[in-house]
Amino acid sequence: MTFPANTVEKALVAAIDDHSKTTDFLDVLSEAEVWLPISDESGPEPDGTVALPTITLDDEQFVAAFTSAEQLERGAPEVPHVVVPARDLAQVLPDRVGIAVNPGADGTVPIKPDGVAYLGGPSDDSDVEAEGS
Repeated sequence: MTFPANTVEKALVAAIDDHSKTTDFLDVLSEAEVWLPISDESGPEPDGTVALPTITLDDEQFVAAFTSAEQLERGAPEVPHVVVPARDLAQVLPDRVGIAVNPGADGTVPIKPDGVAYLGGPSDDSDVEAEGS
């Protein structure tokens, strides 16, 4: 399969080429699913959660997330995985953890914790009002 192969990957390439489009990429990603590698030992916890392995980039912790099954296969071949909505992932990550998009595959970028907070924010169709409204 070629890269970019879907809407998220097209937005990712646009953001890599033009950093002013980073917010557009995060908006598209927030409505998409991501493929998360999990360790062989980590199965679902009694509460249904799964412990995700982290990677370290520049002394910061990141969870790996892939934009498609093909990118997962390129970056982490034959690794067990789960597929989750990107917004849900962003909402449950600790404040100091980022998301490494497509590590070892095409279109590798880090999303720092402030970007993760944006990613996990309310969707456009949310009834949540901004403060001061």
